[in-house]
Amino acid sequence: MTEETNSPRNQQHHMMLHMETNRVSAPHFTGDNDSEDPLLFLDEFKKAALANNWKQDDCKIDMMALSLKESAKLWYREEFTRSRNTKFDNGSSDCFVSQFTDEFVTTRWKERYQIDYRQRIQVSNERGSEYMSSKVALAHRYEKASKTTIEIHDKIHDIISGLRLEYRDQIRETPETIKELQPQLSLMERNMNMIRMTVRLGNIPLPRQQHLAIRNQLESQHANIASVNYNRHDRHQNNRETN
Repeated sequence: MTEETNSPRNQQHHMMLHMETNRVSAPHFTGDNDSEDPLLFLDEFKKAALANNWKQDDCKIDMMALSLKESAKLWYREEFTRSRNTKFDNGSSDCFVSQFTDEFVTTRWKERYQIDYRQRIQVSNERGSEYMSSKVALAHRYEKASKTTIEIHDKIHDIISGLRLEYRDQIRETPETIKELQPQLSLMERNMNMIRMTVRLGNIPLPRQQHLAIRNQLESQHANIASVNYNRHDRHQNNRETN
């Protein structure tokens, strides 16, 4: 149970706090499982709390009371357990966020989060690094909702599988960590930009054409380097014979 938030004294306290610190409007949540994403609501509320400088746990919980409506407000009044030491979000089982997710992140939402993660692929004109950041965020959301952990090698496999073919063709060795994958994606982006400039087209070439273009370009670069080194050696040899 929590302290009655609709008493005249608490209403006045909440309204004064809201008027003084509400630079960014906080979202509302009614508890409608069919239309409201509970984790998205929490993320938006945290952004509002940061923008409005709501730093104290009591302040965040008090302001949350104003954001909850209908069945969610009823849960806050009747079922949310709050003590003097209750934190807003510290990972403990009795903090507000844990109690909220236990109540409103239903099996249906967990399944939806998993589907969103599994089906996320790199779309046209999306940078590899942007896709990876989005995929990792979806993985984190699913892990948080289901209270499970996706193994790192499985996560890397899922990220690579979702890359467009012209990106996957450039991967020679599977990295062991996501941090190691980042520079590979950056290198891929540079390769793609070089190809766009080479063919002078606004779109990426077909995967097979792109793969051949990269290979030919790298071979040409190696040939140029070898030629330069040979010429230097030849000039050096001639100078020695002359002397």
